[in-house]
Amino acid sequence: KLYLMGCEYNYRPDHCMYMNMCKSVIERGVYALHGNRKVFHNKKQPAFRVIYQAWKKIDLGSTDLRQEFYYPVSKYFIKNGTQSNCGKLGRKFLQNIEKIIPL
Repeated sequence: KLYLMGCEYNYRPDHCMYMNMCKSVIERGVYALHGNRKVFHNKKQPAFRVIYQAWKKIDLGSTDLRQEFYYPVSKYFIKNGTQSNCGKLGRKFLQNIEKIIPL
């Protein structure tokens, strides 16, 4: 058997570079980011890089995810989100995290 998962479970920069190509993200949000094209390490897609940089700092055993991850990333998208097509979907990058982190 093969279960086809939607693009929101493997969200890549290709899905938003020029326009949103993953329509299910609008309703469901992003579940997993895929850092292909080295987007976690270069400056071509800042929306992907800012999330990677925030996760990189996390110590899951002792970090307050609201303070160390959610608020800084959310603030970035509020301030800089409209500078790229991927950044315009910033709220969708955080939508599912809001469900598991008590805000």
